[in-house]
Amino acid sequence: MTPRSLALAALLCGVALPAAAQVGHDPAHSPFRDVGGGATLVPYAGRVGGDGGPVHVGPQDGTTYGLRLDVRGNKFLGLALGVHRGTLQRRLINPFV
Repeated sequence: MTPRSLALAALLCGVALPAAAQVGHDPAHSPFRDVGGGATLVPYAGRVGGDGGPVHVGPQDGTTYGLRLDVRGNKFLGLALGVHRGTLQRRLINPFV
């Protein structure tokens, strides 16, 4: 018999081959660590490339900047507070003209 026919016969007969699996790390010696608590202050800046929307009266080009405070409470709980500012261009339309 060929190896292919042996494999097919084993599959049809329900013979299971032992599966090889990786055994994980002992938790006491794992290379992974939980993220600790604490806070991080993050400044940021960016550029907006808007087109004003279909009627060209929405926000257009400009810059944005701000400051964000990320507070990590425990393993799964976090809180972020931020102050954001944008200096964008826009088209003013006088409805009386």
